[in-house]
Amino acid sequence: MTYSPNVESRFRTPTYAGGPVSAQVLTGQAGSAGASGVLHLHLLLAENSVTHASFQALGCPVCIAAGDWACEWLVGKTLAQAANLSAVLIESALELSPDKRHIGLMVEDALSHALSQRQTR
Repeated sequence: MTYSPNVESRFRTPTYAGGPVSAQVLTGQAGSAGASGVLHLHLLLAENSVTHASFQALGCPVCIAAGDWACEWLVGKTLAQAANLSAVLIESALELSPDKRHIGLMVEDALSHALSQRQTR
């Protein structure tokens, strides 16, 4: 399968791969191991902004690239801005083929789950 240069680059050298950096991290998970993959997003917040983001992924190169891209995009965003990250934005940024567009939705779901953790704390 051929991937866009952005997917190739992020898959080969992800900058934001890694687990939680503290106990205060909000973690969201989406996907399933039996389907297209599993993505965990870890967000560290200070006041009303994302100060650190990382991801763990089990899946195809697009899943890894999307997690990396999303983390880069999220750092420095307010919570309101972060909530606006959409599958369409991810699809466009990574130039995803139609058969991989569902990965953007998986990132969206993981982010939504992570942000919902804030209300439960």
